[in-house]
Amino acid sequence: MQKIKEFVKYNQIIYKAYYYIASLFVNILKIFVKVNPKKILFLSYGGKHYSDSPKNIYEAMLQDKRFYDFEFVWAFVNPEEYDIPGNARKIKIDTLQYYITALESRVWITNVIIERALNFTGKKTFYLGTNHGIPLKEVKDNENVFNTLSEYRYDGMLAQSEFEAELDVHQFKIEKSKIHIVGYPRNDLLAVNPSFVRDKIRNFYKIPENKKILLYAPTYRDWEKGTGCLNINLIKWKEKLESEYVLLYRAHPTIKFEFAVNENSFFKNATEYENMDELMIATDVFISDYSSSFFDFSILGKPMICWAYDYAEFSKYRNLKVNVLDEVYGGIITEDELINLIHHLPIKEILRKTREFQEKYVTVFGNASKEAIDIIWSNIVE
Repeated sequence: MQKIKEFVKYNQIIYKAYYYIASLFVNILKIFVKVNPKKILFLSYGGKHYSDSPKNIYEAMLQDKRFYDFEFVWAFVNPEEYDIPGNARKIKIDTLQYYITALESRVWITNVIIERALNFTGKKTFYLGTNHGIPLKEVKDNENVFNTLSEYRYDGMLAQSEFEAELDVHQFKIEKSKIHIVGYPRNDLLAVNPSFVRDKIRNFYKIPENKKILLYAPTYRDWEKGTGCLNINLIKWKEKLESEYVLLYRAHPTIKFEFAVNENSFFKNATEYENMDELMIATDVFISDYSSSFFDFSILGKPMICWAYDYAEFSKYRNLKVNVLDEVYGGIITEDELINLIHHLPIKEILRKTREFQEKYVTVFGNASKEAIDIIWSNIVE
């Protein structure tokens, strides 16, 4: 099934036919569907996760008396795999039931898109885009017709700074007045930075107290078309760093990761761990490349390193709106240079760059879940 989806997505003729026919069907269906003023649909990363800001907003709603009699629905690729709190109903994405539920719902909450790249809107829907990261990257060479036809129709968006709000206006074609600079709900936990979360992660991965945690989380690469593989010389990393560190590896949440490496005392696969913020709180040194995760991690004020080993290839597909190669310590360095940098961290300089990065790009955080549900309520109250 996944191979069929990828074939349709990247074949222009077939995808266009699917887009127009399926969009027409859903818009005809809309005529016969009645809106439920107290139904809310949640979706995270295309139904592949129960995570991110939609999760935080949902769990905040469970504690808010204004939403006590609302019907909550979560859509997943495999609903049976998720055990979520509260009384939410789980449905399978990309089914007739999913599209009927979307048309019935008064509120859509997602960090990507609800429409599944089709062209339709709800009758009376408040559509909140939480964003899954500051839009750091912009498509340059667009081979994917999916990006050509799909549009964003958000009625409101959340942002972490004025800088991000300006990016969102361009990226999502949304009016500035509809962007709420309140931070990301998922990052409320980072502002608190509780020690029990650190202990939870260390216990979960059985990390001894005398070892620090490296978290390596590379971003999506267009030319891999939704798949990924481990891109490091693990033997070399283990040999040079095992005495001081344990390495957690987390693949991008939207890709299918081909994982053929056994875990050991040094290396742990953290790809399936749902809560990225919890991993960040436990992390001592964060490593990524062109990922918006840098913005989130900077809230913690801990060392972060940019490893842009394949920038020449990456730049063929994407433009960077923030020059993380210069603004985050590291840049276009080799694997050996990265290992040496980790081994001899210039702490003072790295922390200075992290602080300057956060103060420039992430100016609001800590109370976004409450702010988000207040925004939702103000837009749906009759």
